[in-house]
Amino acid sequence: MDARPDSLLPPIPAGQLVFLPVAAVVSERVGWETASLVIAAAARSPG
Repeated sequence: MDARPDSLLPPIPAGQLVFLPVAAVVSERVGWETASLVIAAAARSPG
């Protein structure tokens, strides 16, 4: 086990790490409602 404080969280895939800043920009520009829909769609998509 890691000693990092986030060790209780599941590992984050590299693709998701790229997606997080994109989600932040989208949420800033179009609002949280649209951003949450985009995030939900991305979470459902395979791979």
